Amino acid sequence: MVQLKRMSRADIPAVAEIEKLSFADPWSEQTIADSFDNENSIWLAGYESDGTLTSYLGGVCVAGEAEIYRVACHPDKRRGGFAEGLVLLMEALEEVETIYLEVRASNAPARALYEKCWFEVCGERRAYYENPTEDAILMRWEPGEGQHRCES
Repeated sequence: MVQLKRMSRADIPAVAEIEKLSFADPWSEQTIADSFDNENSIWLAGYESDGTLTSYLGGVCVAGEAEIYRVACHPDKRRGGFAEGLVLLMEALEEVETIYLEVRASNAPARALYEKCWFEVCGERRAYYENPTEDAILMRWEPGEGQHRCES
């Protein structure tokens, strides 16, 4: 059974390992720790029943406006609904009113995930990403009809 909840600081090394397996430009353990220590940060994680971290979402929320910085799952756990669960959990947080994110234009699986979670395209940033250079698609989520919020 998987548990989705707010991440603890002790999970930062596991997040850094998944970063290395997931991104061409992984965040360092120090960068993750710095983000985690920000008073406005939101870090959520998925855990196996034995406590092993399998997935995470990192972002920030200020005055109701949130931004997702990172979402990743261990390669062995991808396509299992973990990322979707974490995005939906962030949408359900009481302090979150709107969420923004950037996604690589070529990342069709991530774009499909965000669309499934009611995100809409709201812009584009040319040559935003490096390694390789690529455009970013900007997406926004706001609560709407057919969506439900949970109290956390």
